Amino acid sequence: MKITVDTSELDQFIKQVESVNFPEINKDFIEDEFGIFVDKVVPETPVDTEDMMNAYKNSGTKQKGSITEQDWSNEKEYSSYVNYGTTKISPRYFWEKGMNHAEQNRESRYQEKLAKKLEG
Repeated sequence: MKITVDTSELDQFIKQVESVNFPEINKDFIEDEFGIFVDKVVPETPVDTEDMMNAYKNSGTKQKGSITEQDWSNEKEYSSYVNYGTTKISPRYFWEKGMNHAEQNRESRYQEKLAKKLEG
């Protein structure tokens, strides 16, 4: 008995995967994720003078081995007190709402981005 396996399609797929620039895809993806976070957190940010709403910044994307990361912050010193609360004010947790929103369906968004890149 003879068994034959044709791996030409698998070989073609492996070549496609090897041609993908993962750091570039990850950088683009993380920048998109920051946008999703900001889209949710800005409306949740307590408004007094709108200064805090307009103070969200990202530090740029950094690659550390296989890890791609981006730090974000709110440049207003008092924003962490408003988010986490103090002995005099209750916490608002608006940052967490933005993070939770961005985390929803993150894996499927990444898979879609990768699939588009593989399709060429």
